[in-house]
This record gives sequence, structure tokens and C-alpha cells, in this order.
Amino acid sequence: MLDLVLDRCWIYRPETLASVGYAGSAAFFANFVLCGEILKMEVIEIITYLRNKNFTVKTDGQNLDIAPAAKVTNELIERLRKHKPAIIAELQREERRLKVLGILEDNLDTQRAFVVDVEADAKHVIVTIAIRDQYTFEMIIPREKYDAFLLMELIEKAQIQ
Repeated sequence: MLDLVLDRCWIYRPETLASVGYAGSAAFFANFVLCGEILKMEVIEIITYLRNKNFTVKTDGQNLDIAPAAKVTNELIERLRKHKPAIIAELQREERRLKVLGILEDNLDTQRAFVVDVEADAKHVIVTIAIRDQYTFEMIIPREKYDAFLLMELIEKAQIQ
């Protein structure tokens, strides 16, 4: 029996990405399937607002880097402070997603790609998987239940094409 436990799973569908007009931005999170929860729209709105106003939004996993800093208002600073952990999580999620899509783009004969993030969350391992021309998704696995070899076996057995 397989002992793989997921806390959360996000699935991004290609039609959802196309419908928002600019895949690769945080706006696509507005239309995702989230197992058991709905992501707070305010976080998405903040990221989208910043990008629409030509801000560069980055994170190192601990801090937000918003440029140009001179254009950031006091009201925006308060919103950023209030939602900082969620904004950082969304930016990291977007980065992982773009990474797996980049792997598929660089390897045209590959049908699936995955990235394992063991640094973004102290209690979980985050596995981001992309399946060519179908979707991308994330699995949030409690660290104590994560088994890299079991995960590889599941991916190979699935033979998702």
C-alpha cells in the first residue's frame, strides 16, 4: 500500500490560463481548482495591480522586492505587510510553475516535468508537475510522509501522456 499523503493540490488548466490573456502572471490563480480551499482573491489582486502598474515583484522566499520602490504608496505598503506571507507563497508557486513549463519547452520529447521544492515550506515538500498540453499542478506533501523514491515510482507508473 502506498503511503503518500497530500495536504493540498492545485491544478492549472490550459483553458484557464488562456482565458486570462497572459499566462505566466499571477492572474491565472483566480481560476484554479484548489482542493478544499479558495485562495484569497486580494493576494492575486495585489500582485496583478503591481504588475499592471509596471512594478517588478520578486521574492527571495523571505522578503518581497518591489521596484521601483519610490512609487510604492503607504496604503500599498500596508496591504503588502498584511498579506506578505501569502504574496510570497504565490510568487514562489508561480516561479515553480514557470520552471516546469520551461523544462517542457526546452525538452520537446518530454511529456512531463516536475520540480521538488524542499525549501519553501518548513513542514511540507512541494512537488510541481507539468504534463504537456494538459495541465500543471502542485502537491503539498507533509515532510514526514515524503518519499522521493515513492514519488518517482508513482510518476513512472502513471505513464501520463
